[in-house]
Amino acid sequence: MSPMAWMLVLMLLPLAASASSALVLKPDCQARCGDLVVPYPFGIGAGCFRPGFEIACDRNTTPFLPDVTFKGHTPAEPVRVLNLNVTPRAQVRVMLPVAHECVDTARKVTARFDGKLTFNKWRVYRISNTANELFVLGCDTLIYAASRPRRSRFRHATSDPYSSGCVAYCNSAQDARDRRCNSIGCCHVNISRLLNNTKMWFEKWSRTRVDSTRPCDYAFIVEKNGYVFETAHLKRKPEPDPDKRWSMPLWLDWAIRNRSNSMWCPQAVKTREYACVSKHSDCANSTNGKGYICKCSNGYEGTPYLIDGCTEVTTGLIIGLSVSSGPTILILLLTTKIIIRKLKNQKEQKLRQKFFNQNRGQLLQKLVSHRSDIAERMIIPLRELEKATNKFHPTRKLGGGGHGTVYKGILSDLHVVAIKRSNIEVKSEINEFINEVSILSQINHRNIVKLFGCCLETEVPLLAYEFISNGTLCDYLHKKPLRSLPWQEILRIALEIGRALSYLHSGLSVPIIHRDIKSTNILLDDALTAKVCDFGASRYIPRDKTTITTVVQGMLGYLDPTYFYCGRLTEKSDVYSFGVILVELLTRKMPITRRSSSGDGLVAQFVELLAKGKLVDILDPQVMEEGGSQAEVVASLAMSCTKLRAEERPTMRSVEMTLEALQGPKERFRVQDGTYEGSYSAMRYTSPRRSTSLEKTSRQYSQEEEFVLSASYPR
Repeated sequence: MSPMAWMLVLMLLPLAASASSALVLKPDCQARCGDLVVPYPFGIGAGCFRPGFEIACDRNTTPFLPDVTFKGHTPAEPVRVLNLNVTPRAQVRVMLPVAHECVDTARKVTARFDGKLTFNKWRVYRISNTANELFVLGCDTLIYAASRPRRSRFRHATSDPYSSGCVAYCNSAQDARDRRCNSIGCCHVNISRLLNNTKMWFEKWSRTRVDSTRPCDYAFIVEKNGYVFETAHLKRKPEPDPDKRWSMPLWLDWAIRNRSNSMWCPQAVKTREYACVSKHSDCANSTNGKGYICKCSNGYEGTPYLIDGCTEVTTGLIIGLSVSSGPTILILLLTTKIIIRKLKNQKEQKLRQKFFNQNRGQLLQKLVSHRSDIAERMIIPLRELEKATNKFHPTRKLGGGGHGTVYKGILSDLHVVAIKRSNIEVKSEINEFINEVSILSQINHRNIVKLFGCCLETEVPLLAYEFISNGTLCDYLHKKPLRSLPWQEILRIALEIGRALSYLHSGLSVPIIHRDIKSTNILLDDALTAKVCDFGASRYIPRDKTTITTVVQGMLGYLDPTYFYCGRLTEKSDVYSFGVILVELLTRKMPITRRSSSGDGLVAQFVELLAKGKLVDILDPQVMEEGGSQAEVVASLAMSCTKLRAEERPTMRSVEMTLEALQGPKERFRVQDGTYEGSYSAMRYTSPRRSTSLEKTSRQYSQEEEFVLSASYPR
């Protein structure tokens, strides 16, 4: 190619880029508000935005979401916009004032702002659970985010199953420290995927006198890594001036959720209001609530929400060259297109190599203390997984959630696998991936899902597991229409889960605490064989230690109260969660949604009815009919596993042996003074009989604890 041709290419390449980027804006509409570029479907002024995506521009400098407001001491105010993302992430970054409540020494409220967000009628926005976390600052206070309260002896205990909260406490022996948010003066948790409100409910955990130097409690949802705790914040006082309010940035996920079009992609495509109008665009289901987003197809860029909005990467260059004529220009056109594609492929290859080096280094560092050859053995190239899933085609999708999407694929060795692909590239996702590979690569147990390998050539690596065909235990127990589950199958599933946990606790050289045992993390194959999965939150625990202190993580309803309150993680934390699953198997009721008329959660109801000899009021009818005395044994075992004091719970090895003994003839068992005796000495899993009766044990669950145990709190 001549120097003149190369010069023409270099001159036209910027034109191609500018032509493509210009298409993200709707013609004849205001392009920006201050420093913020406003791409469609967002827009400023009538006719410039899709319903629900209006941007208001105050004095042409400050952008707001007029349809998302917060209410404080003044009339509702619109939320200020910091960033707008259309592709690849459908998110809006906004600024929201920090919620607070201040009391005097007589415990009278002197100032309060609950920080409630109100979403418009289109409800296109939801709080992002993957990009944000909840912080609570204060002394001896419980604060949670929820959409509505309920009456109880706790002023604002919630009946909303989609709540997130935590407890911050202070004492003179161990006070708060800067940059340490470990429940002393400051606590932080992930938020529920289904939480869609920032309204904060404040409850003083302690009834002691209020510290006049720290009279205020604060709570806020903030973008991850967007806040660093300082002890001085505990003494902070609210600003009366709205312009000086303490505010935090957070992310809102958005999707197409019109009132008549709030549906998944397959249904949305058939409607007249379908939003993906560009010829080269695809539909993708929202990962946060019902709805969908649009994407430009591979090799195209721009906005899929406008006709001809998605243009080929070289379109601008082709249009520029087409105005000329002659063989030289035609050759230049073809040559330029080939060169650009080659450069693009080289760039993608370098990016894959960069991610591979980065992720492989992290993986080997994690495995070096165990077996450093594992990473080499388990690495799968990206092209292998793309081939196995037809480039992650939507028809291969098995399901998805806040953490990612799972696809079904067939590897070249004919293994059928489930491939986990994360949605968002954040450090926590990579850390969980590395942790899961580190644990699963060293485990070989028939009741633990098998990891075939991992791909390290993407920013957040991919995992390839054995494909389990029958869904989760949660689906099997609760998804309608309900399917029959014979008692012997229930007993076997419970035993298989118990075997897996016993293996993790006592069958490995370095014990592992799963940390997130729940029915959604138990898979069932065609034969209903149980497989424990999702080890992203799991932790090793050295043999010379019985406890580790860590940030609380798991789903409330299954979460050990001792771990929740104090952050002390032990093997007995898994035992508690397993006990909740036993209750779930016996009742076929969901722990995170079941509440009695008095406000008690499922576990408290179960223990109370067991103590009163009224299990028939809560057990599943099929369990009552088929389980007989064995059901009573398992019910008592569940009660022992869910005792509030961790030291009174049995070990998983003891639980496993008790369930194994139940597989034999029923006549081997007899009930004597609350202890079930059989041929295995390990069956004496209950604590020695004390003066405390079962009735008193059931009353150990206070209203405060039941709020915690019944709320929803994902990883």
